Amino acid sequence: MPASIRNRDRTGLKAGDLTPAEVGFLYCEKILLIDKKLKDLPPGEKRARRLAEEKPILDSFWAWLAGVDPLPGSKLEKAVNYFSDSRERFENYLKDGRCSPTNNAAERAARYYVIGRKNFLFHNSVKGAEANAILYSIIRTALANNLDDLKYLEILLQRMPGLKDNEPEGIRKLLPWSPEIRAECHKPGADD
Repeated sequence: MPASIRNRDRTGLKAGDLTPAEVGFLYCEKILLIDKKLKDLPPGEKRARRLAEEKPILDSFWAWLAGVDPLPGSKLEKAVNYFSDSRERFENYLKDGRCSPTNNAAERAARYYVIGRKNFLFHNSVKGAEANAILYSIIRTALANNLDDLKYLEILLQRMPGLKDNEPEGIRKLLPWSPEIRAECHKPGADD
């Protein structure tokens, strides 16, 4: 366990006074605090710093987790099993400085859909819901790539009908990160 967790948490309790769930929470909190300090770094530097600063804490967490002996059937047992079985997925964010240790960005993006779903009049069928999900995904992906979403939709609606299923290169040119689309639809002044 890292010294900052081993000594005292923010409540002033000694680590020996903490439950296993609280210790696990403190590991997560420590990772997120370090990552918050790195948020403005370029992706390459962020990745290197994560490996230097966060990876040792994660290694300590995994070693600690292996020694936790929860009661069978308890919520703690479910959490320990979930983390233990998902180690590789949890460490994926270390591979790329553009990734986040949390899924907060994805949840924020989905929030607009959740808020607006009561207003979608054409959700009275499965096909309507599927069409809306596709359209919503296209728009959110365009926005995530700093594109003018309306201009991007216009280009898709104009060019996609002419493509055949066996023309993957034409489809690749319409992806939001393709150089052609970025040249036509990039929002002026948008940060990348």
